[in-house]
Amino acid sequence: MSDPKDKDTNLHRPDGTFFKGEKVGHADERSRIRKRDGVIFKGEEIGYVDEERRIRKRDGIIFKGNVVGQVKGQAAHDKDGIFFEGEQWDYVDDDGNVRQKDGVFFRGRVVGKMRGHNKAAALGFFVLRFTKLEERYQELEREVRSAKNKVTLLGKVRHMLDYVPKAEALGDFDGLLNRLRSLEREITSEQSRNRSRKEDLCRRAESLSHSAEWKATGEKLKGLQQEWKTVGSAGRDEDESLWQRFRAAQDKFYERRKEHFDRQEEERQRNRAKKESLCARAESLTSSSDWKGTAQALKGLQEEWKKVGSAGKDHEDGLWNRFRHAQDRFFERRSAHFEQRDREQRENLHRKERLCSEAESLAHSGDPKAATERVKELQEKWKGIGHVPRDQADDLWERFRHACDRVFEHASRERERKQEEWRDKMREALDRKRQQAETLRESINHDEGNVSRWQDTIYNLRPGGSARIVPFGGRH
Repeated sequence: MSDPKDKDTNLHRPDGTFFKGEKVGHADERSRIRKRDGVIFKGEEIGYVDEERRIRKRDGIIFKGNVVGQVKGQAAHDKDGIFFEGEQWDYVDDDGNVRQKDGVFFRGRVVGKMRGHNKAAALGFFVLRFTKLEERYQELEREVRSAKNKVTLLGKVRHMLDYVPKAEALGDFDGLLNRLRSLEREITSEQSRNRSRKEDLCRRAESLSHSAEWKATGEKLKGLQQEWKTVGSAGRDEDESLWQRFRAAQDKFYERRKEHFDRQEEERQRNRAKKESLCARAESLTSSSDWKGTAQALKGLQEEWKKVGSAGKDHEDGLWNRFRHAQDRFFERRSAHFEQRDREQRENLHRKERLCSEAESLAHSGDPKAATERVKELQEKWKGIGHVPRDQADDLWERFRHACDRVFEHASRERERKQEEWRDKMREALDRKRQQAETLRESINHDEGNVSRWQDTIYNLRPGGSARIVPFGGRH
């Protein structure tokens, strides 16, 4: 099996007379373009050639890298504009030399060498190198535009004018050099009226390039383009550079507009995924019997739903109907549950009211003992009856408890009354017994007095009487 490295295309500086050019980068079979590898780490990826052979900068976290050119056949071209095809910049010759575009009487300058088979990636590497020059120019241009004393930047502009033509890169060198020369002239002289008008159109186009009013700004840019056509020449070199600037501003807006709508679609897809997740979470709660906790959870899901943006008109209604249906199923079950509970509680209320009425009817029963036993039975029945409506529960319980207490109090009073009657009878009987005992003692005392007198009489009889009386307990 061949080594994957064999599929790489290595990129070098131009070969010299006696030596091969130094390696400056490489590209893999997928046309991913990297700088030269280090001793330990792979070289940094700087871009790639996509499936449509467009040369792109390295992708960002979310968005694809900006298109900086395209490959047609064996040559690199500028991006196609709105109204014209992109200009050819360079090509790869049969010896693998990467050349700038040929002139009328001479071949283009060699800017590099490829060793491998991926010509598109080789062209892409040197085009991406050129974007670094453009970025440096843009930085320099911003410095010039914002500087109060532009003359201080003249040395930087001329230094760049000196090294850009020698750069080993591929791109619109003419356009970049023209812009640099334009920048140089802007520093060193006043501009013509046409140049000023075109620069004003460029600035207006550039100011619109940041706009997010996509439809209105598109119409305004079309109007600026029509106005551009009415402006005369500002000089061949100036016209080209200004046109490139004007076109770049337009392209920037249209690229931003495309990226915006791409982002919107990505956002809609993310929102759709979030709302599908919310639907699934709501559906998982439809069978719950935790009425309070689940209702709160569903309200939380509703708050989350409000924070999620649109999922797109093709999906939004369907997702909302699914989400709402899941909630309706739970709340319908909850309503049915509470309706049944209310019916049961109303029946329980009637049953307890009947117990209250019966307990109240026993408060003055003629048979307190039987009434007490019956109240105890009613209390057991009360315990077996379920809940009643909360707003009536306390009052009803107080009514029942008060009725029971009255029965028990009545029974208690009856017991105390009967006990008092018994005590009265016992006191009357005791008084009779005491009177009988007193009468008996008085009779005994009377009899004892009679016996004593008879004894005294008998003892005091004189001898010679008709009979001899022997004293009680004496001896003859």
